[in-house]
This record gives sequence, C-alpha cells and structure tokens, in this order.
Amino acid sequence: MASETFWLLSELQTAADSFATAASVDPISAVLVVLGGLITAGASLAFGGLVAGAVLDAVADAFSRSPPGPTE
Repeated sequence: MASETFWLLSELQTAADSFATAASVDPISAVLVVLGGLITAGASLAFGGLVAGAVLDAVADAFSRSPPGPTE
C-alpha cells in the first residue's frame, strides 16, 4: 500500500513538473495551460453539480411520504 501511495505522489510530482515546464516556455503557453485548467475545472464542476442534483432528487423521491401523482 505504501509503495502505491509513493508511486501516485511521484506521478503527481512529475505531472506538476511537466505542466510547469510547458507553462514556462513562453507567455502564450502559460495562458493556454491556465485556460485548459479553467476549462477542465469548469466542466468538472458542472458535471459534479449535475450528479449531485440527480442524487439529491433520487434521495428525495426515496424518502418522500406523499403518494405518487397520477399517471396519464
């Protein structure tokens, strides 16, 4: 287990070094790295919000005491 954690931390450090190298080439590269991070973070937050809403909707329906509405 400890070696797996060390491997993960090592890979994260390598990724951080690679992004820092890519961002430090020129100003446009730095802007593109930041923009890519913002787009990725925004998409992750949107997806997380949709999943959280779906889970809360399912949980609310499961614990609802009102009878189901009429079906047509």
